[in-house]
Amino acid sequence: MSVVPVPGVSAAIAALSVSGLPSDSFVFIGFLPRNSNQRLDLLGQLKTESRTVVFYESPKRIVKLLEDIVRLMGDRETVLARELTKIHEEILRGTAGQILNRLSERPVIKGECTLLVSGDRDVVEVDRKELQAALRRIRLEQNRPLAALAKEVAARYGLPRKLVYKEALEMDKENSIGHPGVAHDGRKENRNPQKNPEQQ
Repeated sequence: MSVVPVPGVSAAIAALSVSGLPSDSFVFIGFLPRNSNQRLDLLGQLKTESRTVVFYESPKRIVKLLEDIVRLMGDRETVLARELTKIHEEILRGTAGQILNRLSERPVIKGECTLLVSGDRDVVEVDRKELQAALRRIRLEQNRPLAALAKEVAARYGLPRKLVYKEALEMDKENSIGHPGVAHDGRKENRNPQKNPEQQ
């Protein structure tokens, strides 16, 4: 039985609904930057993204995008939805490399392209409370800058550094990460309390 999408407000959602990839949580990237360095840098960052990633791309650059994905993100499960809900609708499923091979055989590729890439299955799931506890402990022990702190905790748990740094920033805003001289409730500790006049 063939499963096809119905017209909707977004090609991304229409493609996701028939992709067969996890849809409970996803990341919508849209069109990648035209700048080559920015484009490759973003794809490199997405390597450890555990959610389904959704791209838009022009038919002229879809082959190049698939090549970059295989090289930077790995040959993971991918779905290409082309010309969704139109007369020449096509949905290709397989690994990024398999879809790349199929497209490479075509003299021309036409139509709007929505590309969905499965998330990284090797990302280690860590309980958020455990992550926060690790950030507090190392910050109190070493009083390191947030960037260095995030780098160490990310390496220790095998997590994306960007994710850990974001969590550290949120905790820092809430004054719950644990700064020397700051109580856990956010009140500054008095390191040099004045003596009671009666004790002088």
